Amino acid sequence: SSTTRGQIYIPQMNTILAIGTLLLVLTFKNSSSLAHAYGFAVNLEMLGVTIMVACVARLHWHWSRLRVLIIFSLFVIIDISFL
Repeated sequence: SSTTRGQIYIPQMNTILAIGTLLLVLTFKNSSSLAHAYGFAVNLEMLGVTIMVACVARLHWHWSRLRVLIIFSLFVIIDISFL
């Protein structure tokens, strides 16, 4: 933007977002299907974050394997049950 510092406007991104939105609407055909796909994606993201934090706890925080297993297995079980 010429008036606000730090703002970048890329017109092509609007086109890409519009095409992506239209593809999603045409692919899923109704809002309930799209809602299910969104819930699935959010749940997989939660599972991924849990696994990444467990890796950080083991490799950078130097937690024992048993501690990581005990603490993060609870979160993995919850995430998988929602999946």
